[in-house]
Amino acid sequence: MTHPSRGCLIALALLGAVVLAWFWSGRPTGWKEMARMTGVKVPAGAVMSAVEHPTEVAYLGTIDLKSDADVQEFIRLNGLTRMIEHVQDDGWLHRGRLAYEVPKERYADTWVLWAHSEYNAWEFVLDPSTRRVRYEVLVPDYAGDLPFDDRAEGGTPGKD
Repeated sequence: MTHPSRGCLIALALLGAVVLAWFWSGRPTGWKEMARMTGVKVPAGAVMSAVEHPTEVAYLGTIDLKSDADVQEFIRLNGLTRMIEHVQDDGWLHRGRLAYEVPKERYADTWVLWAHSEYNAWEFVLDPSTRRVRYEVLVPDYAGDLPFDDRAEGGTPGKD
């Protein structure tokens, strides 16, 4: 009976490492990666939470802005719009998972950004009364399938 050579075992271990690295490449691990992926600009001094990864394709987090001036700067730098501007004829907002959590009576005071790139989609929801921004970034799954995004105009990213 022959035993595998040490070189063969090393080659298999390296191949396994390459496959794992390929699966994890491009996965955001913190706010800097989120900012790079989304292009969102944050005023100096803002406090970013740790990025949560509740599902294979979703990354969640919060940004706490330190002043009302920072709130206005965040809106201006990133082109947020009032949530009320996106309400449909039936009086309801039909976009965004995070936006669904906002009570209807707060639509006029809440600011939002829904956008996407070729591979990622994101939603930012700003409540000026708390100076808190909540965000979700969707990325392709491990099979490389793009995130379904019914929030962005035109549907699925890259399919506009």
